[in-house]
Amino acid sequence: MLPLFDSHCHLDFPQLRQDLAEYLGQGRRSGILHWLIPGYDLEHSEQAQELDFGAGVYRAVGIHPGRVASLVSGSSEDWRARLCAALEKPGVVAIGECGFDALCLKEASFRYQEEVFLYHLELALERELPIILHIVRLYPEFFRSVSSSLPLRGVVHGFTGDRHLAEKCLELGLHLGIGPQVLRKNAEKFRSMVTALPLERLLLETDAPSSKNGSGTENPLLLTQVCEEIAALKKISPWEVAQVTKEAAESLFVRA
Repeated sequence: MLPLFDSHCHLDFPQLRQDLAEYLGQGRRSGILHWLIPGYDLEHSEQAQELDFGAGVYRAVGIHPGRVASLVSGSSEDWRARLCAALEKPGVVAIGECGFDALCLKEASFRYQEEVFLYHLELALERELPIILHIVRLYPEFFRSVSSSLPLRGVVHGFTGDRHLAEKCLELGLHLGIGPQVLRKNAEKFRSMVTALPLERLLLETDAPSSKNGSGTENPLLLTQVCEEIAALKKISPWEVAQVTKEAAESLFVRA
């Protein structure tokens, strides 16, 4: 049984909550020792505090760039205060997910996405917490926004960029979250890049229930498949991949 850490799993989403005990039980039987639940919006960040997920489950607080539009009707002071209040709850080990998403620009302008992101970044630095980043297509803008706040401690979750972007993120001090994308045999450039990246800077994730393998599975065993695929690409043992990536995730979220 591989010792695994799912660094990005939305256990608080209805699709998983409705059968949470079975999902967690199956995951633990497959070797998953830890899960990190990212914040998605203020409501999820607040409600997740009231749920009992048991041992080995950690939480983050944050606002996904796709949910920034929901803040427009309220005051800046209101959402900032709620975010800070959620951070005070026990079990919170990180800030995010937060960042920039080009696919959400119609709902939330870049200016507003940046305002919300920069406040997350300010909190992460002030409280010395790792940050969970969601970046889609807006890497130059992201790099510019963090240029005065380096080095960073955190992870670019669901990373699917190219080798150049990967190396730039590593230079900033970040880890890279690798998920089911690596299972796609036709993603040759991405798989080649994963092969070349330093294992100690990678985290494993499912992004369940958002990210699915081609079959549409939301099974926690998907994390084992991701681990085994990376091992095959790097020509090392799945145990080594599991152990090194688990230790990397623990260094960010458990031993902070």
